Amino acid sequence: MPQLVAQFKIDLPGQCLVALPEDQYRTFRLNIEGFDIEIRPITNCSWSLERAGEEHKTRGFDRAIIKVSREEVELPPPVLPNSEGHLDYTIQEEYFEKRIDQFAKIARESINRMIRFFRFSLQTPLLRELSADHQCFRNPDWTDENDKIIGKARVVIVAERVPGLWGELGVKKLTPDRLGALVEFLARPTDPSLTAQLLSEAQSAWFEGNLRRSVLELAIACEVTVKRLFFSTESPAGAAFDYLEDKGKVNIRVIELADKVAQEAFGRSYRVESPDDYKNIDNLFRCRNKVVHRGELTFKDDPGNFIAVDANMVASWSASVAALAEWIATLREQPIGL
Repeated sequence: MPQLVAQFKIDLPGQCLVALPEDQYRTFRLNIEGFDIEIRPITNCSWSLERAGEEHKTRGFDRAIIKVSREEVELPPPVLPNSEGHLDYTIQEEYFEKRIDQFAKIARESINRMIRFFRFSLQTPLLRELSADHQCFRNPDWTDENDKIIGKARVVIVAERVPGLWGELGVKKLTPDRLGALVEFLARPTDPSLTAQLLSEAQSAWFEGNLRRSVLELAIACEVTVKRLFFSTESPAGAAFDYLEDKGKVNIRVIELADKVAQEAFGRSYRVESPDDYKNIDNLFRCRNKVVHRGELTFKDDPGNFIAVDANMVASWSASVAALAEWIATLREQPIGL
């Protein structure tokens, strides 16, 4: 049976470093679900690095060509000239449309496997897995096993999802009333706080579908926000924190600080003033513990039931953490003991 090959040209979101002998720069072959795959990294020829003590030059690649193939009962129907004498490829559209999703799925899985290896095994920065709606998976070259073009599918322009288009997780638009703030920031920029950076990382993880990472970042952001109120060097509690840290006794929970300790120090309690948000923070840390200890995206509620966590739940926790940060900001302006 004839071999149908879809060739995808992939741009990677980061640069992978390679230090191999010249004769070992090669194509990687594997099989997934009955498809034969070839992954050929395209080495960047514009630079190389040769350091003392290293056996091979270092190069990088941020592109790859992936060939996905399988045997087909038949190849696409032959193309015939239209009334004007031009080749009319519309006769092949149905043939390729029936196959593109299957071939694209395999191409995406294969390149994401390579991305995962470089990102986590080789600790390559700035790499992200490619989403199913990425443009690079929509318009491959269709060839036979000898790289001969055998047809053309209809060109597809993918409108990729715009994260935050509907205001998810607090995403805002630049509107006329915010232009003044932008101009002011451009003139006198400020560095984002650690909390703001952590919340941004949690947001990015949520949009990427990595809810476990989002939960961890949210919990850290929450802990940093609350504990810096009570234990920063500018706080009257700073000396107490140094003592407790030296003794290894800094283990008070965030929700206790936001409730009983805040009540004692400021005469205000987040649990009393915002009970729903307080409960969300409590559940966030319960889930954080499950993620840390067992890698599970669940938590146990007060009656002891296990609750499965989804994207909407994490989004509500994110809103509650942002609300807590605003509440903490009001406490910073309030003297201790009032």
